[in-house]
This record gives sequence, structure tokens and C-alpha cells, in this order.
Amino acid sequence: MSQQTPQERDEMILTFNLLKPEQMPKERLFALVWRARQIALELDGVYDLALYQTEYPKTWRCSVDLDGQDEWERLQADQRFKRVWTELEELGVQIAEADQLERRI
Repeated sequence: MSQQTPQERDEMILTFNLLKPEQMPKERLFALVWRARQIALELDGVYDLALYQTEYPKTWRCSVDLDGQDEWERLQADQRFKRVWTELEELGVQIAEADQLERRI
């Protein structure tokens, strides 16, 4: 099976915000999102999970590059990924998901 380039794949991107509590060190957020990224990249059809700081100190943007809705559902169903997301929520991070996938241009 030949590997497709990003231009040949029908790649989608899902973007959502993470609202970090002030008392939570950003290094802790980095470590948890890095773990989520490692898990995501193990799945076929998931190409990246990235974290970006916005202009607001407590608001971070997370994006997931993947083939589509099925891959996002598979990622969310992965128990390891769920544990990371649950840990983020237990630490007070509010996760505001986007309501749709967007085609990557």
C-alpha cells in the first residue's frame, strides 16, 4: 500500500479550545497533551494533534488532523486517550469542542 501525501488524502481538522485554570502549570498541560498526541498518532487515519497558545493566557487551542469523523470517534473511544482527557478535566481544564470537522486546505 502506497502512502498518500497530505494533498492526496481527504484530510480533515478538528479544532477546540482548552481553558486552563490559572493555578495549573502550563508544563502539566503540555505533558498531558503530549501524551494524548502520542496515543493519537498510533491510530491509522490520525496525522497530528497539536497545542497552540492563543492571545489569552488561559486559553489554548488544540487541533487534530485526521481522515474524518470515524477516526475522531475511534480516538475518543480509545481508553488511554479517555484517561488523558479525564485527567485534564479533573485538573480543572474546560474542554470546549468544535461542533464539526473542517476540510483541511
